[in-house]
Amino acid sequence: MLGFSGVLFTPEAKRISGLNEVTNADPSLAPKGKHLLMSHQPLDSKANVKSEAKLGIEDL
Repeated sequence: MLGFSGVLFTPEAKRISGLNEVTNADPSLAPKGKHLLMSHQPLDSKANVKSEAKLGIEDL
């Protein structure tokens, strides 16, 4: 997927601020031939978590 274990920053995205492919650091986190991507999304303390999560998924 990304090909490295660092963070890919996503300045053009509306909600997601970065992605990282954690299976590059630890391949045991996914079945062979698969990868696990983690997205990072900052939230304001007053934000509606469910609504923001949906918007983050749309951003992906």
